[in-house]
Amino acid sequence: MSISSVDSTSLHVKPAVDLNITAEANRILHVLNKVINRSKFIGVLNKYIKDDGRLLKTVLDEDSCQFVLHACQKYFAHGNKNKYSVGSLTQSSYSVDQKNSNISEDDDGLASESSSSKSGSQTPEQGNERNDTELSRVLYTLEDITLLQDIAKNSANDPEMMSPQLSCFIDHLKEFRDRMNFQLSENSTQFKNREKYLRETYEKNLKAKKEIERLEEELVVTKTEANVCLIGRNILINRHQNKIEKIIKNSSETIEKRIHESEKSMVNDWKESLIQQSRLKQDFQQASEKYANMLKDHMAAEKVLRAKRAKTENQVLGWIQKFDLEIGEKQAEEEEVQALLDKETNEVNEIQSKLDEQEEEYDDLMQEKAAYEEEMLERRLYQFVINRSARSIQRTFRMYKARKLAKKMGRKGKKGKK
Repeated sequence: MSISSVDSTSLHVKPAVDLNITAEANRILHVLNKVINRSKFIGVLNKYIKDDGRLLKTVLDEDSCQFVLHACQKYFAHGNKNKYSVGSLTQSSYSVDQKNSNISEDDDGLASESSSSKSGSQTPEQGNERNDTELSRVLYTLEDITLLQDIAKNSANDPEMMSPQLSCFIDHLKEFRDRMNFQLSENSTQFKNREKYLRETYEKNLKAKKEIERLEEELVVTKTEANVCLIGRNILINRHQNKIEKIIKNSSETIEKRIHESEKSMVNDWKESLIQQSRLKQDFQQASEKYANMLKDHMAAEKVLRAKRAKTENQVLGWIQKFDLEIGEKQAEEEEVQALLDKETNEVNEIQSKLDEQEEEYDDLMQEKAAYEEEMLERRLYQFVINRSARSIQRTFRMYKARKLAKKMGRKGKKGKK
């Protein structure tokens, strides 16, 4: 048939059919990819809601975060570990998502038949679990967040985050998706070629079965001949077995003789060990007595040193308290002098401000007065420093004399005791 004889309508109808088939295939593959991604996302959902949703609070507001925790509470609550699982969570999210998808009516019919065939053994609680609309809303909300998507992708291959059952389920989904992709991408010509290849393979299989039957018959003959050879070999083995028994008997006698000699040697070694143990026991007792005497001497010396240390600490504490008291008095005196100095400085500033308003003829007098006041202030400060230093020197000297007298009295007391 030539190209000109083909109807023009058929040229347009065939591409449209192929386009619809391609679109349906793409929709099926899109749904499978979405199920795989949703399963990976559910596998790490527990990471998002742990620690009271700490990770979710960084990307969601308070109301959304509480909604997510409430929706996932029954799946990840500690008390419901036996009732729910990640598998039921996956089924629940996929069941709700399947209701909202735009799959064709034929695909929906097949899905409803397969689901109805399995629903007979499900409880009402499992039915509600498969239609959890709150969970579907949670997943739609979380899947739009880039940070959570990255965490799900990075944790997909982590055995600590992804359970072995869910990983196996995802692998089967991927295998099913690849198989569907291969089946949907195959055209009629490829299908016929594959059928032809299968028929040829079936014929080759029949020929191979006949060849196997022939080889099995030959194997029976070979086994019979082998049995005859085995009988002769068994006779030869029995002869050698007698020789082996004699060798074993001689070996047993030799082993018993060596065991007896070894036991005798062990007894001698044991006696020598007892002698060494008694010697070591005496050495241990002597060392223990020496250690006890040394410990007693050290304890007595430590007691004396502790008493000296306590006495010295009390003396140092008394000196520190006395020093703090004197420093407090000096600080009070210094504050009084500083207050007096501030008062006089304020008075000088007031007088200076008044003198600034006078004429220039008083400048020389003011300078003389300022110089006089500064000199007086320096004298007062100098006198204060001298008095303070004198008191400090006198106090230090009195302390020195007191310590010297105390040492002298201590020496006299020791001489009197002697």
